[in-house]
Amino acid sequence: MADRVYYISVDEVHEAAQKVLSELGEGLSEAVYQKALAHELRTRGYRVETEVVIPIHYQKAYVGFVRADLVVNECTVVEVKVVANITKAHMDQLTGYMRWLPTDRVLPGPPPEGVKGTVINFGGGVISSIGAITDAEAAADVEKHGAAAEVRVKNENAGE
Repeated sequence: MADRVYYISVDEVHEAAQKVLSELGEGLSEAVYQKALAHELRTRGYRVETEVVIPIHYQKAYVGFVRADLVVNECTVVEVKVVANITKAHMDQLTGYMRWLPTDRVLPGPPPEGVKGTVINFGGGVISSIGAITDAEAAADVEKHGAAAEVRVKNENAGE
């Protein structure tokens, strides 16, 4: 039997990040943690893109781009940090990425809330995260949107 999940929850990203930190330890760069977290999420069955270019337009004119650290299942932005504390500036950065991620990337049947996101901090030896989607919200998305919202199938049997 499969467990259908639309968005990856903050709890699941946090759990994956904790595993990365426990295996790699403290003191590494954002780039190293980002690549390790992407790998860990892929092993859990998620589609993960790294360093995703997000174009920015002003009055329909292209004015530049930003890069999101990770985009999971085409609709959840994960910003990786190695800092003492997550700040409002980090959340503003994440919010901008979420707002500007092209909606045509989002798979059919997305919830009206659109793109979700979280900031994961590997600084200080303890994983901290702030984000917009919890396990309950993820379950509600699946309940509300059914099979049309399915992005990932997680097999109960590890061998499958």
